[in-house]
Amino acid sequence: MASVSLLSKGLGALRDWVILRSYGAALATDAYFTAVQLPSFSLILLGGVGGPFHSAVVAVITKLIHEGSHGEKKAHDLANVVITLTAFAFAALAVLTVLLAEPITRMLLHGSHNESLIRTATAQLQTMAPVVFLGGLVGLALGLQNTYQHFFWPSLSPAAQSLVMIAALVLLPADPTGQLLAWSTVAGSILQFAMQLPQLWQHDHFKKFSLKLRHVWPELRQMNHLLLPALGTTTLGQIAVLTDLVFAAMLPLGAWTAIVFANRLIQLPIGVMQTAFLVPVFPRFTQAVAAGKPEQVVRDYKLGVNLLLLLSTPILVILVLYGKTLVKMAFQHGAFDAENTHVVSQALIWLSFLMPVYFARDAMTRVFYAFHDAHTPLYITMQGIALKAVFNWLFIVELPKWFPNMIAALGLNGVSGICLGSVLATAINLVALSWLSRRFIKGLGVAALLDNLWRLSLAALMMVVTIVLIQQRTMLWRFPEWISVFTGSFLGCLVYGAAAWVLRIPEGQYLAQRLLQKSHSSP
Repeated sequence: MASVSLLSKGLGALRDWVILRSYGAALATDAYFTAVQLPSFSLILLGGVGGPFHSAVVAVITKLIHEGSHGEKKAHDLANVVITLTAFAFAALAVLTVLLAEPITRMLLHGSHNESLIRTATAQLQTMAPVVFLGGLVGLALGLQNTYQHFFWPSLSPAAQSLVMIAALVLLPADPTGQLLAWSTVAGSILQFAMQLPQLWQHDHFKKFSLKLRHVWPELRQMNHLLLPALGTTTLGQIAVLTDLVFAAMLPLGAWTAIVFANRLIQLPIGVMQTAFLVPVFPRFTQAVAAGKPEQVVRDYKLGVNLLLLLSTPILVILVLYGKTLVKMAFQHGAFDAENTHVVSQALIWLSFLMPVYFARDAMTRVFYAFHDAHTPLYITMQGIALKAVFNWLFIVELPKWFPNMIAALGLNGVSGICLGSVLATAINLVALSWLSRRFIKGLGVAALLDNLWRLSLAALMMVVTIVLIQQRTMLWRFPEWISVFTGSFLGCLVYGAAAWVLRIPEGQYLAQRLLQKSHSSP
C-alpha cells in the first residue's frame, strides 16, 4: 500500500510541477485553487481514503460481514441503498453548484476586490461541477473495496487525475483563464471513479438503484449515526481551509497558490505513511472494539503513531533545513520565479511541523469512530476552526502592527503565519481528543506518545548536526546544490537510523524486524 500510494503521490507532485511550470503562481492558478475547493472537498475529503463515507462504510459494513451469511446479505443491501441515496443527493448538489457558482466564488474570495479573479474562478467552478457528483460515490467505492480486502486499486486510483492533468498540460497550451485545469480535473475524476467499478461489479454493486429502506433501516440508522457527524467534521475541516483562503485573499496575488502547493508537498509524505499505517489499522480498531479488546486498540494506536513519528521526523528535518533549496530545484522553471520560490518555501517549512501532530490527531479520530462516537471529533473540529481564525487574525492583522520587527524576523508575516496557525490549532485539537478519550478507553493520552520523545529528539539532533556540517563542506568546496541536498539527506538519514537503533527505540527495532521477515519470507 505504501508503494502504490508513493507512486500516486509522486505523480501528484509531478502534476503540481507541470502546473507551476505552465502557469506559475498567478491569476489562473489562484482562480483554479479557489474554484477547486468545493469539487476537491467532495472528491478528496468526502470521497477520499479516510473520509466520512469511507470511514462509515468500513466501520458498519465490516462488522456486518463478520456476522456470517445473513450479515453479508445485509451488508450488500445496505451498500446498494446508500449508493442510491448518495447518487441522488450529490447530483442535486452538482446542479446547485452550477446555479450558485458566482455567489459561492464571491464568498470564497471575500477578502479580494479583483473582479477578474472572481470571474475566472466562477467559470472554472461551473466547469468542475460534475466532480461534486462523483465525490460521495468515490468514497463509498473506496470503503467497499477495503471491506472486501481490495487495497491496490483504491490506493492507485488518485493517480488517475494526476495522469490526466499531466497529459493535458503537456499536450495542450496553457490558457489564461485556466479552463484547461478545470476540464482535466473533471476528466481525471471520471477515470478515478471508473477504476473502482470492475471489482465492485463482481460483488453486484453500482449496477442498479435500490431504495429498499425497510430491509436495512436499523443498519442505515447506525451508518447515519456515524456518517452525519463525520460529514459535519469534514465539512468543518473544509470551512477551516476556507478561513485560510479568506485571510490569504488579503495578501498579494499568488499567496493562496503558495499555501495550496506547500500543503500538497506536505501531503506527499503524510499521504504515503497514512495510507500504509492508518488505513489498514482502522478496521483493526473496529474489530478490537467489537470483540471487547480495548487493550488491542491501545497497542495498535501506540505502535502505529510512534512508527509514523519515527519515520516523519527525518522528513521534517530535511524540509526545515533544505526546504527553500528543494522548492527552487523542483519548481523554479518557466513561469515560476524566485519570488514564488521564497513564498512557497516559507509555507512549506512551517507546515512541515504539522506532520507529527496530524498523524496522532488523525489516528485518535479513528479510535473515536471505532467506538461509534463521531460527535466528539465534530465538536473538537468546531473548536479548531475558531482557533485557526484567531491565529490567522493574530499573525496577519494584529501582531504585525504591534511587533513588526519580531514578526518579520521570525518570518511569520503572510503565508507563514497562516501555516503556523494550522499547526497550533491541530496540536490543541490532539490534546483535547486525547483527554476526552479517557471516557471509554485508558492509555491514549498524549503522554503515551512521549515515551520515546527524548530518544527521537536526540536522534534528530544528531541528524541536524550531520546535515549542517555537510552543508558547510559543500559550500566551501562549491559543490552544486543538488549534491549538497542529496549527500546531506542521505548521510543524515543514515545517522538518524543508526542513532535510533543505538538508542533502542522500540518502533525502530520492530520496523527493522518486520522488513527482515518480509525480505526472507517465501512467496
